[in-house]
Amino acid sequence: TNVRLAIDCAEAALAANLADEASAVLAPFVEQGVLDDAALNLAGIAALRNGDQAAAQTLFAQLAERHPAYTGLRFNMAWSRALQGDFAGAIDTLDEDTIAALPQAAMLDLQMRHEVGDFDGAEARLESYIERYPDYAPLQAAASVLAMDVDRPDIARQCAERGGDNPDALATLGTLSLGDDQHEAARILFERSILEREKNPRAHLGLGLTMLASGDAKGALPHLDRGAEQFGDHLGSWLASGWAYLLAGE
Repeated sequence: TNVRLAIDCAEAALAANLADEASAVLAPFVEQGVLDDAALNLAGIAALRNGDQAAAQTLFAQLAERHPAYTGLRFNMAWSRALQGDFAGAIDTLDEDTIAALPQAAMLDLQMRHEVGDFDGAEARLESYIERYPDYAPLQAAASVLAMDVDRPDIARQCAERGGDNPDALATLGTLSLGDDQHEAARILFERSILEREKNPRAHLGLGLTMLASGDAKGALPHLDRGAEQFGDHLGSWLASGWAYLLAGE
């Protein structure tokens, strides 16, 4: 019955990546309407992280009515919509004030525009975002992926180098190394990227292509298949997998 201890417990649960437990301990107090706005936001983040996007968005909407100028709430709402698969809704939620205040909002805006195929809109924002937030590695990594897809390898390399050990940045550097026929360097970068994040279709596809280019068609197969499966509808990855089977004599 102690709301203060419940909030402390929920904060500890989130820090331990136990979002379900955070939601469970706050749920009675949400129902009673006794949480302050900071704790309601905590409940919203817990719901977002445990996959209950409807509950998260309900809480964020309530808070946004009372704090319309708070950019963090707008970002949380956009993030929840993105996790729900409502990419267009996430883009619409992110206004210029939020993007100007939060590097993670700029990153999400680029990623969502990239996801829905708005390459012109994403490219138009690319340089201003990376110049505004040069030290935010996740944004730089996401920008490196976009830059590759809009055929801006110079920007892709610059952003990937700023991205540190982010798996997207490593995959971009691996792709550039493969393009330069530096097969061993590419292999190492793709393997590091996969170690950082196993569900990583660009890195699996890149590693498979590297092995294929090095003459190891059989070794390439599991990575090309995994990349194609994870991408889902990326036709080039299925085509690469088909070539690998052919070259492996299957």
